[in-house]
Amino acid sequence: MPKRKSNDTALRLLYLVEILKGTSRINPLTRKEICSKLKEAEFIISEEQVGNDIEGLLEHKRPFLPWNGIKSDTSNKPFTYWYEKGVHDIVQVSPELAFALKLTQRYFVNLIPAREIESLQLLLERAEQIISRQSNVRYQRLLDRIEVYPRGLQLIPPEVDKAQLQTILEALANNRQLSFDYQPKGKKMHRVEVCDPLGLVDRSGILTLVVRHRDAQDERNYNVNRISNLKVESYLAYPKDFKLKKFIADGHMNVQFEPRTVQLHLRLNRRECADMLESKLSADQTVVFSNDDFFEITATVPHNIELIWWLLERGKYVEALDPDCVKERLQKERG
Repeated sequence: MPKRKSNDTALRLLYLVEILKGTSRINPLTRKEICSKLKEAEFIISEEQVGNDIEGLLEHKRPFLPWNGIKSDTSNKPFTYWYEKGVHDIVQVSPELAFALKLTQRYFVNLIPAREIESLQLLLERAEQIISRQSNVRYQRLLDRIEVYPRGLQLIPPEVDKAQLQTILEALANNRQLSFDYQPKGKKMHRVEVCDPLGLVDRSGILTLVVRHRDAQDERNYNVNRISNLKVESYLAYPKDFKLKKFIADGHMNVQFEPRTVQLHLRLNRRECADMLESKLSADQTVVFSNDDFFEITATVPHNIELIWWLLERGKYVEALDPDCVKERLQKERG
């Protein structure tokens, strides 16, 4: 293969940048090592020329140029050079992807492990720059005009130790058991011995860890903000019979009553509860209009504390007709 001419400057600089992209702060290259790698690509130049090339690149940095990540240490000989990845390394972020990334940042960033969010941060910075362009103003409008607003009184969720949250996420990702101290509400702190973490649930900002104990077949829920002194234990065989989505759908994130599910029969004020004609209690919900003022609903629902709270919240506008267990619990709660 014929040797390339040393004055093939543009091509040589491209090779130089690609060589440096394979380095890092802890694995830099000297001028001599760079010369050797360029020689393999048939570029025969001196160490002095390598230095001149790199200095020229460093003097002409512009946003998102491919050599913006080049760094140097010229405090001692031999001089060393490396590449720090940054926003300039992101290949393509379309306005649509930038919009999706900004929504991710707004609503899900707290559930992304620290190491992953460090990489994602580069994309988020790039997304911010793309969204802020005048040509993409429609996406900025959407971000300004979309919010998640859960029903009910909104409380400020308790703070969670980020290091402990990272440990929990790592355990979930790597199938590792955990042990930890737990402070129940109104009770003494106790040690939760080796258990199997099965999932993490965000309920309006309150993070709940779902675990299964070795000596039990049912699951337990622990608020992450009450967990301390986490310890990662041995590997676990994640149970094939557990699905977090089904666990939540079956109502297990709340205080459960027996029977676990009930066929609920309600009589509702038509004017005050018209929203129940749009938002169903369950997929099998049926509606019967008894007269102009009332209608009745039948639905299969989880029998838990949130059902009771919801019925109490509706007050006099909802009457539980069946089953008796729900009627009795409502009567007990009302005193």
